[in-house]
Amino acid sequence: MTESSIHYTRICLSGQMTVRFDDGSGITLGPGDVVNVAPRHNGWSVGEEPCVLLDTGIAAYAKPS
Repeated sequence: MTESSIHYTRICLSGQMTVRFDDGSGITLGPGDVVNVAPRHNGWSVGEEPCVLLDTGIAAYAKPS
């Protein structure tokens, strides 16, 4: 589980991911879901199938090696 202060738009291609926000609310994404995920959240994969997502916002933390 990783805390994030970054805003994302996510598209779930396969698997599932649960996202929990600081206010206690949460959502579970599945294939075909498109969501805006506000900052201050934790997320984790659910089930045995790997969760494959397309994300925006990664330039704020992902750097090429």
